[in-house]
Amino acid sequence: MPEEPLRLPDFPAGEAEPERGRGGAVSPAAPAGARSERWRPVPDWPYEASDRGRVRSLARGVPLKPQRDDGYRYVELTDGRRRWRVHVARLVLLAHRGEPPEPGMEACHRNGRRWDNRLANLYWGTKPQNRRDREEHRRRREARRVARAGVTDVSEGESREIDVAHSCPLGTGTGVSRP
Repeated sequence: MPEEPLRLPDFPAGEAEPERGRGGAVSPAAPAGARSERWRPVPDWPYEASDRGRVRSLARGVPLKPQRDDGYRYVELTDGRRRWRVHVARLVLLAHRGEPPEPGMEACHRNGRRWDNRLANLYWGTKPQNRRDREEHRRRREARRVARAGVTDVSEGESREIDVAHSCPLGTGTGVSRP
């Protein structure tokens, strides 16, 4: 008796379709604790945005490949009459949080990573708020870069590296010696 092919249910807008592997086979169930991707419609456009920062066409059902613009990801939406080049972060917020609370608000990234368009990382913010966030993220990146390069002493307007390994008493008695 021939085996019946696996029949998959139709997935209405807003629900995630199962991932497919080679040959169209449905991937095994997600690991415990993992949740599925949630898709919501983009208002006034035949597209959906997911909470994981992806955008797909309702007609084709496949995620769009975003382009990059100064580190930000954007897509171009079209419905046959109109075109809209828009950042993915804005679409994710529009689909999942609705219109911005006030006109002129921007999609802001909590962690400062322009390419991270997960819903958990996005919020609506004002231009000054977004500018302050960008400056704070820039300062933190610079501090991490300096920390990786070594501690510097700039108290007298000069920059000289401090030999942290030899000035710290933690190496005492551990077999660590000066070269």
